[in-house]
Amino acid sequence: MIVRKEAISGVILLSVSMICLYAGKAAAESSRHRFSGDTREFGIILGEPTGLTYKEWTGSSTAFDLGVAWSFRREGHIHIHADYLFHNFLFFEVEGDRMPYYIGFGARVRIEDDPRAGARFVIGAEYYHNEVPLGFFFELAPIFDLIPETEFDMNGGVGVRVVF
Repeated sequence: MIVRKEAISGVILLSVSMICLYAGKAAAESSRHRFSGDTREFGIILGEPTGLTYKEWTGSSTAFDLGVAWSFRREGHIHIHADYLFHNFLFFEVEGDRMPYYIGFGARVRIEDDPRAGARFVIGAEYYHNEVPLGFFFELAPIFDLIPETEFDMNGGVGVRVVF
C-alpha cells in the first residue's frame, strides 16, 4: 500500500500534538503514583509479535518500553521496538489497585530478507494489583514503515510484566 507523504505528515503532527497536550496533564497528576525512575518491569507479550518486553519508568507517569519479539507473519521475522509512553492513572477507577491507560510513540525495526523500519504509535492499558508485583497489559500499535518504502502495519498483544 502506498501512502502519500502529506497523509503521513498529518498523522505524525496530530500524534505529536496529542502527546504534548497529554504530557502536561500527566505531569500535573504525577505526584499521586508510586512509580519512579528506579521502577522497572520485565515480561512477555503474546500477539503480533510474541516475545520479551522491558519497561523502565522515567518518572511517575512516563516510561520507556522495549520489545524483542518474533512475528509469525510473512514467513516470520525478528521485531524490535522502542517506545516512550505517557500514562494516565485517573481515567479508569479501580478500587485499591491501579489501571492506567497509556499512549506513546517510538520506532520499530523488522529484521527479515527485506528489512523494514518505521514509526510506531502505541495505545494500551495496564492493570497493577497493589499486593502483587505484576502488571497485566494490552496494547495496539499502528506502524508507518518508512524504509525501504512507505507502508502501514499494525501490532497488538496482551502480556504480563514483573514489577521490580
